[in-house]
Amino acid sequence: MKQLRLPVLVSFYFFTSPLQAQNICTQQFSNISMQVTAKGITTSDAQGIVADILNVMGLKGDFEVKAAKIANAAAVVFNGKRYLLYNPVFIAALNDATGNDWASVSVLAHEIGHHLNGHTLAGGSEPGRELEADEFSGYIMQRLGASLEEAETAMKLAADVNGTATHPGRTARLIAIEQGWNHASDQLAADIEANENDSSGIIKPVNVLSTVEDSGITNLKEPGIFVKKEHIIAQVSFDDDSTGQYYLMADGSLVAIAESRMFHLGQLKEHDSNEFPYVIDSTTERLFIDRSGIIVNKERMVVGKIRKHS
Repeated sequence: MKQLRLPVLVSFYFFTSPLQAQNICTQQFSNISMQVTAKGITTSDAQGIVADILNVMGLKGDFEVKAAKIANAAAVVFNGKRYLLYNPVFIAALNDATGNDWASVSVLAHEIGHHLNGHTLAGGSEPGRELEADEFSGYIMQRLGASLEEAETAMKLAADVNGTATHPGRTARLIAIEQGWNHASDQLAADIEANENDSSGIIKPVNVLSTVEDSGITNLKEPGIFVKKEHIIAQVSFDDDSTGQYYLMADGSLVAIAESRMFHLGQLKEHDSNEFPYVIDSTTERLFIDRSGIIVNKERMVVGKIRKHS
């Protein structure tokens, strides 16, 4: 495992009296060193992750996200209000050790799963509830575009091998994550198959050929594959092509639709920047996206805008 170094001073916002909260559902990770070079993810970062998770579910959360003096992460009820608590240094250490940010997404998705499954109303952590939250995490990870390996990385690295009175062992938890991931994958495949012959509300890429000459872009879909408009999460406009049809898909693909064809232009990715938390990598350039959806090029010139698909 990577050896990480903890700075002498780390700044937290500590949630007041977390032990007074009722019905605490926690993660149980003990194999992560709390020595970390990063300062920890900010509350804004965590809130952004939670917003992405809720958005893919079509939900609005009625809980607050708070950094807290806890071992890792927890879903709690305090004075009748629901909270997602997390240790920012732990989350940073987990991301550092796994080499990507999917780890923090999976941990927060797990805690959201506790809230949405009503576990914090039923008495807190116990093995069955933990597996339900793990399955929810796997489902969310697939919906957000993570591979099964990425969905399981945090659990493989940090979970205890043996179970306890409150948490199952690592193998059972990995199986639950895989079940959730597969369920989301099967749902998507079923949606596409069920609507192949339905002309309403779908995009039909017809006569799709191979790479478009001199365009530097390649096709996203093979002939005969139909994509529901529900799989479009945002519309994209570019200043130099005001009439073009550009969309951001649920898997992060930036696509263009022209002459009944769908073309892959680039891929949305997370970016280690507070100012520009996302980038789009294409075959020709890298574009940067701020939190309001403004798209700029490497010269910081505004070139477009992402807005929620209606």
